[in-house]
Amino acid sequence: MKRCFGTAVRIVSIILFGWIGERSSASVITYSGEDLNAQSWRTPSVSKPLLSDGSGIYGQDGYVVFAIAPNGVQNPPGTVTSVNPFTYVDGANTAVRTVVSTPTYVSAFTASSGFTTIKQPGTFPRFDDPRSANGQPQIDSGVGSNLAGSIASFVPVFSFTVSSSVPKAFNVTLLFANGSGEGQINQAQITSSIGGSAIGTQTTVSNVDALVFQINGATNGEVFTIGLKNATTGVLNADIAGIAFNTVLPEPSTLAVSAVAVVAIVWAGGSRRFGTRNRLARNSFNDSAPNESG
Repeated sequence: MKRCFGTAVRIVSIILFGWIGERSSASVITYSGEDLNAQSWRTPSVSKPLLSDGSGIYGQDGYVVFAIAPNGVQNPPGTVTSVNPFTYVDGANTAVRTVVSTPTYVSAFTASSGFTTIKQPGTFPRFDDPRSANGQPQIDSGVGSNLAGSIASFVPVFSFTVSSSVPKAFNVTLLFANGSGEGQINQAQITSSIGGSAIGTQTTVSNVDALVFQINGATNGEVFTIGLKNATTGVLNADIAGIAFNTVLPEPSTLAVSAVAVVAIVWAGGSRRFGTRNRLARNSFNDSAPNESG
């Protein structure tokens, strides 16, 4: 019995201290993988095994897509400099614009000093419109860009800051609408302001590509910066089509509490069985013991 009690205590301690450590230490960023066919990023019937919430929809919590345009828009603006990609709206046609749906746990998106350009040539691949049911009809993707790209180092494009309501684990998906004549990204990096980073690699061009990351244990006020590295010297532009957020379900704390509950149930069941056996043994002993007064 003592051995069982000691084992239960150790299991509970490991789970609780592991959960506390997860919440108090620097966040952990991991790269989950690449989705080579992300043009249906909002269509749940298209499999998205890299997401951890099972929704089949990139951006359940929120998203940003830069300089999107409805199909058939005449004379799209092309390349426009000296703008904030997060707030861009084309002056001649307001249907060409950046669309932002901010997650409840993101307090700010901040463009880097060089992230001041959008591109909407009307020739990028089409992808789902996040404002429409199941993303249909699809729209022309656009990109936000830092024109000072590099093949030697990661060039920052923007950052996001999380608030106190940040989930214990969430997916960050970076979307790229690759064109053969535009900046071709080789790698993307997410870096935390308090430590931790991860790198994902693109393997194709001329498609809509997604690199999926997972962040565990983020804390209030933590800043995550997106950096991009180019694949070739042909066009050194650090281009990105968008970013999407999903909460990981079930959250680690839920799993920890569930594990503690299981241990408690097992312990309680074991205690009851042990107590029952003891009572039966005592009753059996009393029944069989001789009557001292006789």
